[in-house]
Amino acid sequence: MRKRVAIFTHGGIGTGNQSQGFPLITQIVNRLAQDFEITVFSLAPLNPDFNPQTFQAFSPPAALRPSMLRWLWLIGKFIRHNSGYKQEVLYSFWGYPTGFVMVVVGILFRKKTIVNLLGSESANLPEINYGFLRKTHLRKLVLWTCHQATELVVVSHYQIRMLKPYGFNREVRFIPWGSDREMFYPQPKTSNAPLNILHVANLNEVKDQETLLRAFQLIRSRVPAKLRMVGPDFMNGKIQQRAKELNLGDDVEFKGLVSHNQIAEHYHWAHLFMLTSLSEGQNNSIGEAMMCGLVPASTSVGIMDELQDAGVVVKPGDFKSLADGVVDLYLNPVEWEKRRQRALQWSTQYDLNWTVTALKDLLNES
Repeated sequence: MRKRVAIFTHGGIGTGNQSQGFPLITQIVNRLAQDFEITVFSLAPLNPDFNPQTFQAFSPPAALRPSMLRWLWLIGKFIRHNSGYKQEVLYSFWGYPTGFVMVVVGILFRKKTIVNLLGSESANLPEINYGFLRKTHLRKLVLWTCHQATELVVVSHYQIRMLKPYGFNREVRFIPWGSDREMFYPQPKTSNAPLNILHVANLNEVKDQETLLRAFQLIRSRVPAKLRMVGPDFMNGKIQQRAKELNLGDDVEFKGLVSHNQIAEHYHWAHLFMLTSLSEGQNNSIGEAMMCGLVPASTSVGIMDELQDAGVVVKPGDFKSLADGVVDLYLNPVEWEKRRQRALQWSTQYDLNWTVTALKDLLNES
């Protein structure tokens, strides 16, 4: 009989456009379901047309509010489900609040628990009101969750570095989330002029697209360049207006939300991927870009904090150094190719198959 695993998440499965949710989470769960009996408990409501073929999924009614009632519904559903279908391991995507709730449930029912840190649990950005480390009581809950989980998984060593100043000290599993080689692969570029720069992310304050646009303005003043931005807008046109104020004209295009199964064509258009986030757990888009043979240029957050020699890496907000680094590298084709190859090698080593194998090993050990 296959081991039974309950996955807790606050969203990312069966939600959003075409029910793709957080596409990589869905890919991972589908692959884990080949070896394990998976039941998903999602705080976010599942789309009515979402019909998973490889696992069970439950979520509270969409009209149920506030979130406390939704958590109580979800816990009650787990209790009822577990009474006749004993779960052996509890696994959480995100450390807070999902991981906290799941660890409490695990303690009450004496279950082994795995918490996978992904993002805001290791962030402290009070200037934009982001990150669970910014407030004392939330920070204590995050750290308690991290220390009480049977196993703790991180997707980058950057997350550990962000937690350590607050007394974090325990063994972790480093399992970065890799991309699917069948979806993302290099294509030969016939020319690198103009320099095609791609940015794939939600338009929001954490991604700091102000720094992106200011860096691009400097790059464009020195070499021919185009910038393409892919992702939904959560800032009500502020970034588009800023591009106009910087007189970037037709050299910047906004593509909006693009289906995950169509995103590779944008990677194949580009030469360089630029990320200017103030904080990241890992950032999966930059991994997809590297697998497609792009050179990464990024702030020192997430996985790029430890891949300094695979692209251009600068401190958050430093648009001038970012622009200088990109132009210098662009004008040095030998070094450009060296860094492109390093990025490609890392992304193919830690691909989706590697990730799923590592997670399956962890679940089998638990």
